[in-house]
Amino acid sequence: MNKPSTTRNGQRRVLLSLGILCALGVTATSAAFTDHATLNFGTGAPGSGVGNPNRFDIAVKDASGTLQDAATPTAAVVLPLTTGNALSESSPVRLDVRFENRNPGVPGDLLLQLFDPDDTGEGDLFRNLRFTMYINGSSTPAVTGATADQLNAAAVTAPSVAPGDGVDVRYDIVIAPGSGVASLGKTTQIGASAKGTSR
Repeated sequence: MNKPSTTRNGQRRVLLSLGILCALGVTATSAAFTDHATLNFGTGAPGSGVGNPNRFDIAVKDASGTLQDAATPTAAVVLPLTTGNALSESSPVRLDVRFENRNPGVPGDLLLQLFDPDDTGEGDLFRNLRFTMYINGSSTPAVTGATADQLNAAAVTAPSVAPGDGVDVRYDIVIAPGSGVASLGKTTQIGASAKGTSR
């Protein structure tokens, strides 16, 4: 018998501490969070049911390696930049985020997306950013030089993430070629989310 899916809104948030100020006067901060996990009701197989220990709970690893739910913006986990301290058209800043499926639990797929937490319209730098995304240490990017909308349309998913396992996401971020002057004085926040669906 098929049972309906249920959605759990955990709003785990991570604040990736950019503090970026480049020579052009461009600034940015970022936030990453696991927005929600969709849990499919059990199939009858052992370990596929709902409830403890059969749960689906996504978390974010903080700078000290501890998993955090960070369920509200005020509980955001602060992470440092991995490399870089200034946005430019040629030298990317790098952000690393680890989303994890807590153990015990059930396996699930994690859809990796970007968003603008503070869209201020034409004065916002977010539209001028280009993202290259790497998954789990791969030297081959999953998406290259894309806008956030293009990256989201690619629907990059980490499949079958087991309980206790996770996905390491690297974002290399630059200002779009030829947009440096147009980016002068603009600011933004960068959001990354992992939306999970149980198997």
